[in-house]
Amino acid sequence: MIPYLIWNTIAILLTFLKLLPLFNEFQTFDADFQFSIQSLLGCFWDNSHGFFSARIDSQPANSAIYPIDPPLWFLRDLMLIVVCTPLLYRMLKRIGVHAVIGLGLLWFTMGYWDLGHANQLMNALFFFSWGAYLSIHRKDMLEIFGRYFKRSMWIYPLFALSYIIAMHGWPEAAFTIKRLNIVAGLLFAYNAAAWLLNHGICHPTTFLAASSFFIYVSHALICSRLLRILFVLTQPQSDMAILGVYTTATLSTLMLLLSAFYLMKRYTPRLLKIIAGRA
Repeated sequence: MIPYLIWNTIAILLTFLKLLPLFNEFQTFDADFQFSIQSLLGCFWDNSHGFFSARIDSQPANSAIYPIDPPLWFLRDLMLIVVCTPLLYRMLKRIGVHAVIGLGLLWFTMGYWDLGHANQLMNALFFFSWGAYLSIHRKDMLEIFGRYFKRSMWIYPLFALSYIIAMHGWPEAAFTIKRLNIVAGLLFAYNAAAWLLNHGICHPTTFLAASSFFIYVSHALICSRLLRILFVLTQPQSDMAILGVYTTATLSTLMLLLSAFYLMKRYTPRLLKIIAGRA
């Protein structure tokens, strides 16, 4: 909860900063800044009711909601799910894998309707419960997922390609393919990581593992602004130029945040523990 509050507060401060005339050239919003206690609180829960609520005019009333630091929606919902862990523990202990399958089917089918925050909560509930089941019943995740190694190596790329094609030619099927691809992607990612480790191609690094949460909570605040700056400075005209801008923004954000994490870990470790969840 502490990093959640801190990073959303940082996002709020950045919002105030970008109101300065110095940054007018990089602005992308066309709504008036509206400050109130309600809009301030909205930044921590639903930013469509935040400082620039008037600019959110294309969202349905029941669509997904995000805090002012958008990726933290998942952390917000996980905190809500954690409150329910006593009930989840009993359910997963008694019903076991059937409870996970049931939640998975519910997660899959609910996505066909725009249920707003309920869909986001189901994302958190299903994947949290899946991990909790593996832990409660002492299941070896890599051993279980490893059974599907060969199949995941071709199913995931096939679904990914099918999703791209469906988005342009058959949008009605795109959602179903995407849901299937999420599960296939999990199997693919774990199996690919295990294969790389077992063959000595990659090696575990505590630095990258420790920095992952720091990058997760901060990347949206850096990458989106860096992307705007690069677009204004370079004015890309071709597809390749636009791709280059996006790639540069992503890699630059990653390097900046890894460098910041390293410096903070070395010189301000106590502060880092507070803002990055005791990294």
